[in-house]
Amino acid sequence: MEQPSGVSRRQFLRYSSVVAGGLAVPSLLSACGDAAGSKGYKGHELKSTSLVLADYGGVVRTASEKAMYAPFTKETGIGISYAENDVAKLRLMAEKKRTVWDISVLDGFDLYPLIQAGLVQKLPDWVTRNDLVPDWARDYATGQNAYSICQGYRTDRLTGPRPESWADFFDVKKIPGKRTMPSNVPFGAPEMALLADGVPRDKIYPLDLDRAYAKLDELKPHLLFGDSYAACQQFLQAGSVSLAMIPNGRFTDLASKGIPAEIVWNEALLFPWSATAVPVGAPHTDAAMALNDFMAQPEPQAELAKLIPYGPNNSKALGLLPPDVLKRLPNSPDNARIAFTIDEAELGKIQVEYTARFHKWIAG
Repeated sequence: MEQPSGVSRRQFLRYSSVVAGGLAVPSLLSACGDAAGSKGYKGHELKSTSLVLADYGGVVRTASEKAMYAPFTKETGIGISYAENDVAKLRLMAEKKRTVWDISVLDGFDLYPLIQAGLVQKLPDWVTRNDLVPDWARDYATGQNAYSICQGYRTDRLTGPRPESWADFFDVKKIPGKRTMPSNVPFGAPEMALLADGVPRDKIYPLDLDRAYAKLDELKPHLLFGDSYAACQQFLQAGSVSLAMIPNGRFTDLASKGIPAEIVWNEALLFPWSATAVPVGAPHTDAAMALNDFMAQPEPQAELAKLIPYGPNNSKALGLLPPDVLKRLPNSPDNARIAFTIDEAELGKIQVEYTARFHKWIAG
């Protein structure tokens, strides 16, 4: 998704690229199943027999199809078609109340200004609220998943001290070698710099961007920038860097390929929730609200967490997961306890400045 002054971080969490849906009509979008007719949902009559979901494709969509979307279609008879999400397009459509998409997957920092502008619909009372979604968003969106931006390394390549904090990421004397971070995604960079500079966790917000970028200037000569998270992952895989700053799922992907990659969960930048919201003007609001409720249940959220290493937004789902799955989730009790939680509302308030400052630093 694109903003006027930058690119959403979540667009680059995808493991693979997908064809952009843009403003295409639903009949031209990729589809998951064909519905013969709605069967209703939990006693609620549904007139719609299909809906359009805007998301980010890749393995997250594939996993969501298996854990959430296909079971929803089986239960309700409602077919799901997909579009490539773009917040700028979503805002434009909602402002004109001519929305093609029925439901969109959104980061909290993208959702915040949409709520403030009155561009997403309030959930009806019967739709389950997820307790790990904060109060300010809970009546407008239900859960998708939590994820973290972490540092990590290859255990077979890094000799000597191992990193334990973001301060170590900046300490090239203690841990020599290049580091990598993406050049196109700003989210998390100021926070990790302030943590490395010794700012207490409870004093990170409101962000002191001048201090953050002064600290990032110290690291810049030692950075090998990737033009995406995928490129940063490849640098680590090839041994071109000692440390990488990438999403936790990227490290899990490396491990699945037999590459010994270790995540540093301490001070992981936890984006505690993403959510699905229904924009103003959605043509199939009834079906979208039913899907919201279905995805908010602990069982499908637990199934999704088993397939991809991102955590549920319904705390009851955590209790349905075995220890080996919990170990790799960013919001499991053990990992969340030592993470730094990103304030999505604060980022939503300053998103334009936040993004512009990062791109200015990259270009400078």
